[in-house]
Amino acid sequence: MKVRLIEAAIAANGNAEFDDRLRGEARRSAHMLSGSLGMFGFIRASEAARELESEFAHAARSRSSTTLVSLVAVIRGELAE
Repeated sequence: MKVRLIEAAIAANGNAEFDDRLRGEARRSAHMLSGSLGMFGFIRASEAARELESEFAHAARSRSSTTLVSLVAVIRGELAE
């Protein structure tokens, strides 16, 4: 599942496991999620996925893991409703 891959990338953020390959996979997963969620009317979740995509695309300005986790929580929360 795309969300799990994103969560794994966030968990690896800041250590040696968070390489360009994982960052790229997480960015692509967030991109696909954003489009799919938007298509099915999950607007807030789509926007959160878009923010995650942007964060993974710009590694130098990456937010704290706590902020990234909260974006994933928005996605999971809207899907659970």
